[in-house]
Amino acid sequence: MLGDPRWISGAERLFALAAARGLPRVLDAETSPDGVLARLVPLADHVVFSERGLAEFAGTPDAEAGLVRVAPRLAATVAVTIGERGSLWWRDGRVLRVSAPRIAARDTTGCGDVFHGAYALALAESMPVLGAARFATASA
Repeated sequence: MLGDPRWISGAERLFALAAARGLPRVLDAETSPDGVLARLVPLADHVVFSERGLAEFAGTPDAEAGLVRVAPRLAATVAVTIGERGSLWWRDGRVLRVSAPRIAARDTTGCGDVFHGAYALALAESMPVLGAARFATASA
């Protein structure tokens, strides 16, 4: 299940249904109105923030510091996408980087959505978290 903060009640309902069936619940934790991420983050078992979403949620613009601040408090796999630099993942009490390939980007519209969709697909196909992260990075 993949949800985001644009349809709060829908994400809440679908996360509850997915949890009842033991399905992975991925939250595209992008920037949102006050309090929305606080409602949705606890419902997901994979929280992948945008840089701005994490900055708002953690209260710091530094992606790595924000991840270190919030990830230990969450019962989830937690990450943040950092654009052309790839993504940062909280695994086993430390931050790991998944680098993005060097490309000549022409238009980055939708890259975050592609990342989250590819990550959710990889999890649905039983790929391990860091493998799913690499697949999502290459897809985006």
